[in-house]
Amino acid sequence: MPAEESIMKKIIFAAALLVGGASALGAQNHGADSLETIARGLENGELLSLNLEKFPHLYERRLAALLRVGEETGNLAQMLRKQGDELTKELEHRLRTLGNILEPALILVVGALVAVILVSMYLPMFKLGGIME
Repeated sequence: MPAEESIMKKIIFAAALLVGGASALGAQNHGADSLETIARGLENGELLSLNLEKFPHLYERRLAALLRVGEETGNLAQMLRKQGDELTKELEHRLRTLGNILEPALILVVGALVAVILVSMYLPMFKLGGIME
């Protein structure tokens, strides 16, 4: 029985953190309505996945499906970790792609800047050479 009480305490603590975090983020985020609705739903005992499904324009269906499976199997933390890893990989890929696009552009900008500096340094010398002849 003590093990079950400990698990229940952890679940209640995690739910309280989740509700508090969703409420706090709701005040600062462009998806404030969704986070407040999700927090209210969690306070009423609704599933997180069902609340996310109410906002398909903000949350992917894949996320809601993963959370539903996690909630039904009791592996919510594992599903959230899996989704976090996938989002991290996607973000890293996008950043690499952006870096690959920006690198040649930055090289061209630096080259143009060096060319302007060189021309501005040598142009007066060429003019001076033309005057001396």
